[in-house]
Amino acid sequence: RENSHAHVNAAIFVVVNATNVVTASTIVFGGVGPDDTLVRCTQTENAIQDQVLTTASLQRTLDVLTNEVNNPDPFKGSVVRTFWYKTMLKAAPSLSSAALKSGVNELPRRVSGGQQVIPTHKDSAPVGNAIPKLSSNLLVSGEAKYVADMPPIPGLLYGALVFSTQAPKRVLQIDDAAARRMPGVVDVVTAGDIPGTNLVGDGTETLFVPIYGSSLYVGAALGLVLATSAVVAQDAASLVVVTYGVLDDVPFWSCVKAPIVTVEMARNANTLAEGDETNPNPMPLAGNDDHVVDKIANAPHQLKGKVDFGSQRHFYMEPQSTTVYPEEDQCYRVETSTQNPSGMQQVVAAVLKRSQHAVNVTMKRGGGGFGGKVIRCNVNAGAAAVAAYKHGVAVQVVNDRNTDFRTVGGRNATVGEYSVGFDDEGNLLAVDVAFHCIMGAQLGPCNVDECTMVLLWADGAYHVPSFRALAYMYLSNTPTSTSVRAPGVPCAVMLMEMVVEHVAHVLGKPVSWIQQRNMVKDNQMTPYGQVLKNVTLPRIWQTLHANAHVLRRKDAAVLFNSNNRWKKRGVAVTPVKYGITNSGLKYGAQVSICSGDGSVLVTHGGCEVGQGIDTKAAQMAAYVFGIPIKKIKVQATSTGLIPNSDATGGSSTSESVARSVQAACQTLKKRLDGVKMESKENASLSWEELVAKAHEGGVQLFAGEQPHVVAPPNQVFDYFVYAAACSEVEVDILTGEINLVRTDIMYDCGKSFNPAVDIGQIEGA
Repeated sequence: RENSHAHVNAAIFVVVNATNVVTASTIVFGGVGPDDTLVRCTQTENAIQDQVLTTASLQRTLDVLTNEVNNPDPFKGSVVRTFWYKTMLKAAPSLSSAALKSGVNELPRRVSGGQQVIPTHKDSAPVGNAIPKLSSNLLVSGEAKYVADMPPIPGLLYGALVFSTQAPKRVLQIDDAAARRMPGVVDVVTAGDIPGTNLVGDGTETLFVPIYGSSLYVGAALGLVLATSAVVAQDAASLVVVTYGVLDDVPFWSCVKAPIVTVEMARNANTLAEGDETNPNPMPLAGNDDHVVDKIANAPHQLKGKVDFGSQRHFYMEPQSTTVYPEEDQCYRVETSTQNPSGMQQVVAAVLKRSQHAVNVTMKRGGGGFGGKVIRCNVNAGAAAVAAYKHGVAVQVVNDRNTDFRTVGGRNATVGEYSVGFDDEGNLLAVDVAFHCIMGAQLGPCNVDECTMVLLWADGAYHVPSFRALAYMYLSNTPTSTSVRAPGVPCAVMLMEMVVEHVAHVLGKPVSWIQQRNMVKDNQMTPYGQVLKNVTLPRIWQTLHANAHVLRRKDAAVLFNSNNRWKKRGVAVTPVKYGITNSGLKYGAQVSICSGDGSVLVTHGGCEVGQGIDTKAAQMAAYVFGIPIKKIKVQATSTGLIPNSDATGGSSTSESVARSVQAACQTLKKRLDGVKMESKENASLSWEELVAKAHEGGVQLFAGEQPHVVAPPNQVFDYFVYAAACSEVEVDILTGEINLVRTDIMYDCGKSFNPAVDIGQIEGA
């Protein structure tokens, strides 16, 4: 609450004398007037003046207040009445019974606490040990450097994006005269300054919308203001005036009369990107049951439902940030915060019309990513690169938070629909689900992948004999959507949980009854044809219920609810089946041993965005070599050292990088073992002595590896991880505020590489 802007707030002052009569009052609401301004409610003040506080007077003043505020937003109107009701309950205790008193107080916000149960694995130390992230001291002390923290070099210029404010429109003119007159402004870079292709992302979206180009969404980049400081650049960017016209000759968009910004609007306008309502994008692999509709119709019971999931945005602590340094021989060094250095290398090279070997993208650490820095980071990088090319100096582009939200895009806004057939015992016999997703202005690899993932996770943690999942992709006048933490998965899991809850409600059975009857088991087959092995979910479910005292807490919640009208508690348990894919992923690693002291330098193709990938890489190297982890250093990711890596994401990069580091270390260990076997003296050498001896003998002390694993046929995922979580939540029925009372999570990750890091990821640390 302290870090968020209130939709509605209030300051209410009421004086009540000993006979329960109101002698004075001041009533002010924020966020309910024109343009969300303050409103003082003098009519309500007059209506309550000299009135005895009774149920009748409370109702009268509620009616006066409703008419006086008269806000068209039903949510805001409801909150206004709620705040006044809460005030009256507090001012006149006689109005409230014991059950109503819970409406007076705010939800209790206790100091958060937690306990972690961490296993130890001495046989594979330091792999399996709970080691803090290697950079943790630098991070908590503020010494860790991010892109914007690097000391500026002489001549460094700062860029701020100019973006469109209307859509769908044609850009007729970009008037930058006022911006150029501002002291400190050096230039305004636009599409005409690009030496190469005007494309970013996967090559389908323009970097800068040119004059007479199409502004398909608010936030499309039009240019870059260059200045001697970031503040001047941002202020000057707001002075650029853009003239828009009608898009009257652009296929698809010319017939759109108003911006398409919601799923409902997209469906009504039929902006399907591929296929149509009768031929949607089906589950990408075999497994859909074409007879599912008939099987639902023939089931003893049928239900339908719909859930609007909306969209979510990334809120990484570090916004999109890039600095481009021109170097000799028309080469460029890009220091950035990205999840995809190789992808950025390709974009910058194409924008500058240079070979990829002329662009070196480096990435030491990122202040969070969550999928938002896989592709959308290329707008900043491309803009900075064009400016650096034009002026021959280093250029830094760091979004402010508002620009970041306008230009980056988020999760596909999605509406899920379901039909289910089931029997009297709650067995799910047939389920048909459809996801309607708006993709933003264009299709790209990330938003299409999200639709693929929503299909592959659509069965949740349950086995349904007859199952079908379909996804419909719609274009919209919003920023091109992109990956957001577990793309598609929250929508898929939630929709299936809604199916289960709906069935339980209709049958009058506990939700857990339906969950357990339909939970996946060994040797069952997923809708996409993969047989499940080593399913530990039933055991996790039982253990969590016992350890978290779920049944006892549910009974306590029932008692709490019976005694409190305006505060309610609920306890829910959710199972999770999550597929992991490592096969086919490409993350190389190089390991170098320094002959002077035996210290080890590791380089890999993954990106450290807070998930501890560098720490796990160092743990693996220390384990293979049998040396202390303090002798390992992991340097910045660089396309000049490890090229052609996949983007960091999918909950699989740390594991894949560790595999590459392991392979490189094993190659070196074989060479060192050969030196050991040359004599008895060598066999007893210390690590440092062995390395020095190997160097004297001309042994190569660096190695690079990139293991390539191919998945077997009909195998979508290499394996599954299983988990379950129990959450107890308290809700203020009057305001809708929630308080998370307690959460218990049990997660089977096999043998955790680093329990401290893995638990931190689960807890959001």
